Amino acid sequence: MRYAVAVLGGLAPAVIGLSLALVVAPARASNYESCQNQCDTVWGTNGFQNGSCMSQCQNNSGHGASQSYGAIAYGPTSGRWGESYHWGTKANATRAALKSCASNDCRVVTWFDRECGALATDRAKGAYGYDSGATVRQAEASALRYCKSSGGKACKVLAHSCSF
Repeated sequence: MRYAVAVLGGLAPAVIGLSLALVVAPARASNYESCQNQCDTVWGTNGFQNGSCMSQCQNNSGHGASQSYGAIAYGPTSGRWGESYHWGTKANATRAALKSCASNDCRVVTWFDRECGALATDRAKGAYGYDSGATVRQAEASALRYCKSSGGKACKVLAHSCSF
């Protein structure tokens, strides 16, 4: 939500909240794909920008009722990333992360079931690392370690997500 306020030039939080409510409300009566398309229309296809909207779509459409898969996709050339969480199947989590990443070079780098995943990058060196773990802290620490072992000097966590 903080990012949306910055992108929209400081519009009042009430206006942004109303926008989210209008986008997310159809998910209760419709399927996930319809809600996801509305999120894409309002917030764009970048996973960070529409992450809250997407999570509402997933929660309101019953995704993840019996399982809880998530995934993180990354495009090393474009620098784009996408995430998904609370999906009932690994395949659906993979598709959602790739759609959220929205670049031809994106591929799923990690997926997780009832745990967390993280992606760390050093774009200047072209290095990145990823992993999953029982907690965000564990996943991030491991992703940073793998990023550094692949040649990164100034690795930073780019994305993390949990699916319980």
